[in-house]
Amino acid sequence: MRYLGGFFKYSWEITSGYTEAMSTRGRPSELVWYCATASLLLAVVCAVEVRLRRWQGILPATVIALALFLGFKHAFVRQDRGHVWPEMVSLTSLVLLLSPFAWLRLKQGRQKWLVVAACIVAFLNCADWPGLPEAKREMGPSILGYLGRAPRLAVESLSGFVQIVLHPSDIDRVHAASMAQIRGEWPLPAMAGTVDMYPPNQAVIFAYGLSYRPRPVFQSCSAYTAALENLNRRYVAGPGSPENILFGIAPIDWRFPALEDGLSWPELLTRYAPAGSTPQFLILKKRRVPLEYALEPLSEYQVGWDQTVTLQLPSDDPIWAEIDVRPTLEGRLMTIVYKPDLMVLALQTKDGHIHVCHLIPGMARCGFLLSPVIRTRQQFGLLYSDAGLGQFQGQTVAKIMLIGVGKHRHPQGYEDQFTLRLYRLKYPRQ
Repeated sequence: MRYLGGFFKYSWEITSGYTEAMSTRGRPSELVWYCATASLLLAVVCAVEVRLRRWQGILPATVIALALFLGFKHAFVRQDRGHVWPEMVSLTSLVLLLSPFAWLRLKQGRQKWLVVAACIVAFLNCADWPGLPEAKREMGPSILGYLGRAPRLAVESLSGFVQIVLHPSDIDRVHAASMAQIRGEWPLPAMAGTVDMYPPNQAVIFAYGLSYRPRPVFQSCSAYTAALENLNRRYVAGPGSPENILFGIAPIDWRFPALEDGLSWPELLTRYAPAGSTPQFLILKKRRVPLEYALEPLSEYQVGWDQTVTLQLPSDDPIWAEIDVRPTLEGRLMTIVYKPDLMVLALQTKDGHIHVCHLIPGMARCGFLLSPVIRTRQQFGLLYSDAGLGQFQGQTVAKIMLIGVGKHRHPQGYEDQFTLRLYRLKYPRQ
């Protein structure tokens, strides 16, 4: 019970920061199609409930409306195949199930037209009508196609269950073969002591039988608020941190690579040291005596959107940045109801290369390594020595700019200016 408070606290952090951090853009036609279907379904439910229960029908109609809203948020914050299509399948199935019941309960012709309209929408969804958005057809087969495969899938599942019951030893054989395949694809040297992995791939950990000791938010992409980033940082800096770290860089949603668990990077640079590498990982070993790091303030800017800032940096030392972007009241409401606009971090290095990445405000506010631009585990390994750092000449950041994604250069729902703070990241190097 003593951990229950922390569970609720950090569950709220995960929930409250999800929309801003995990949202992606999709086609507006998907949004229109879902809202039209949901509105027709809600209208049918309201008509039936009011006729049967009068004002008492408001409560069940409200419950249905809340469920539709949660489905809308689930589908359209991420707005990808894995979120939009399941919600559309569920919504269409619900329309088809409720329509016969509603038709029998409604007396007026006008109200029955609602049922007809809802069935037409469901039919178009099922038949994959040519008028549907192309994006939906790209996401997979139509609902009729899915239902057509359902019997075959059911038979295959039942066959697999029977096989397990009759031949339980097959489970061990298949599991051993799978683990061997993983070890072949992800080679690792012998490792003693506890292990964590950036980014997580638990299948590799289990295939080698390693002693897994993950950080609290074990998916770096989900450490998107100050509380969650600090939770992971304190763990890496604490006495219970793992003895080995399999380190890689694999940001999602074209994020700036140093954002994900970026607050832990100084701890990794001072409490761990490179001990080898594999085709997929940089192997970090915990130091017996940790080193110290410090953030030396350099400058602070008040910057507007679509405004280029030329950085006057005294040297090519690693530069730490904090970008404080604050939402307006309108932006907070937009995040609750739908999702905020996306924003882009555009960087130009001294050698002229331009890097364009997705910026997550909650992560950027905590701080991250801005310069040099680190995109791979090999580049991260170069940060441990002066000789390695010297290989970044020309790749240090010279200019920086923030813009919105889409038609608005200023992302809607955020203040007109943001604060950019720069620090020199000082730590002992080999």
